[in-house]
Amino acid sequence: MSETPLPEPLEDFLQHPPSLPPDAKRREALAQRTAALLPAPQRRRWPVVAGVAASIALAIVSAYLGYRIGAANTQPPLQDLVERSIPPAPDDKPKTPEEPKTPVTLVSANPRELEWAAFDAADDQERVRLYFQAGDLYLDKHNDYESALRCYHQAIHYSDAKESQIAPTDNWLVMALKRDHRKEN
Repeated sequence: MSETPLPEPLEDFLQHPPSLPPDAKRREALAQRTAALLPAPQRRRWPVVAGVAASIALAIVSAYLGYRIGAANTQPPLQDLVERSIPPAPDDKPKTPEEPKTPVTLVSANPRELEWAAFDAADDQERVRLYFQAGDLYLDKHNDYESALRCYHQAIHYSDAKESQIAPTDNWLVMALKRDHRKEN
């Protein structure tokens, strides 16, 4: 570094600094000016944020527990586990012994079992009936639209022209699928 001489007044000041402390008025004025330049202190927001987060967590936990307790306390309505067919009105014709009696079929309360039974069914008419029952159970009891849609698609795929017609007993999803199937064909 090069040693260049400082200007005279500055050099004199640096070599002989003032020794008197500044008076109280100057110190206060300097403190006020410095404080005015600083940013204002921010409020502490973490208690508010923590309170909101805790209330949201409490609401979620109480809703979950309410759902679990409510689901455990509600029992599904009892339904007849045996499907019975209503015998037709007596005809004037004598019945032949070759007419098979309508078998009593167990109706499962589990739609998955019905779906597997439909998959394994040898007769298309039985397969269609079981797929429709499984789809109804998925939709009505479990609110499982994806599984109901899968069953209804299979039922419509295996159904004949008579069963593909929209019936007044069909639910909204089956009606929409049958309408779309009719448009495709």
